[in-house]
Formats: sequence, C-alpha cells, structure tokens
Amino acid sequence: MSISGFTSPHLSYGKKSKDTIYRLADEHSLFYLKWVEGRKGGNGGFLSKTSFPAWKAWSGYALEALAHKHVPQFKRALGIAGLETYHCAWVHRPNRICPQGAQIDLLLDQADNTINIVEIKYSQGDFTITKKYASEGRQKMTTFQVVSGTRKNVFLTFLTTHGITQNAYAS
Repeated sequence: MSISGFTSPHLSYGKKSKDTIYRLADEHSLFYLKWVEGRKGGNGGFLSKTSFPAWKAWSGYALEALAHKHVPQFKRALGIAGLETYHCAWVHRPNRICPQGAQIDLLLDQADNTINIVEIKYSQGDFTITKKYASEGRQKMTTFQVVSGTRKNVFLTFLTTHGITQNAYAS
C-alpha cells in the first residue's frame, strides 16, 4: 500500500522501525471514506457539514497529511531549505517517568542542532494563540525535551491555513 501511495510510513522520533505508524496518504480516499462512502445525497451532502466539529477535526488531519507531503516547501518558507533534516510526528503517552502526555504534528530535526516542533492548525481565518494555548505549547516542548533527552535548541513553530493573529502570545 505504501508503494502505491495510499499509505505512508511514519517513524516517530527516537523509535525503532518496528514502531512505524502507517497513515492513509491519498487525499481522495481520505475524503471519500470520511464524507462520501455510505452516505446518501441530498440536504447539501458534505457541504452542509462544514460547520460541524467533525469537519474541522477532519480538516486539521487533512492539513497535517498535506504538510507531511510538502516538507521541502515548508523548509523553504522557514529559510532552511539547504539544511539536512529528519521529519516525523511524535507522541508521548503519560507514564510514571513523564506523566504529561504530548502529541507533535510535525517535528523537524535539523542538522544545525535545532528542532522545530511544528503545530499544524486548520482555521477558517487567522489562528489566535491564547494564553492557555501558549502554555500548552511550552509544556509540549518541555515534555519532548524530557522524554527525548535532546540537548538541541527547540522551537515551537506554527503552520496554519491563514496565518496567526499577532498578540502577546504569538512571538
């Protein structure tokens, strides 16, 4: 399935190949399985669902899948196209060593001893980083540093559909 492009393998940061996660990578199949298959037409079809939480969650997942396919373009936008990088997603489930769980949408481990923790956010307008969300982002960075044991510089980076609202938490 990976060779055909329907799924893509994702190895989490610091994990062995036996821990590879496979994600559905074909956008058409992803959309069809979620919004078309088994549903009858009428009443606007999937377009009538665009204000539902499930649509917003699916849109975020689809944006993540797209971001993983376009890492070279994202690196160019960050000004790091020439750097060798390793990219992956990352998840930590709470345990006794580190009771705080964390999920990272995209992690860019750069050859210059820098890691970008990329938060991918779908929104229909500018994304606003609130005080609570900024705190959660810092906690996610701390959890990653503790669990991975990295001594690299770690930065929180956002990839959004329409940019970020400039406020005290966006810097």
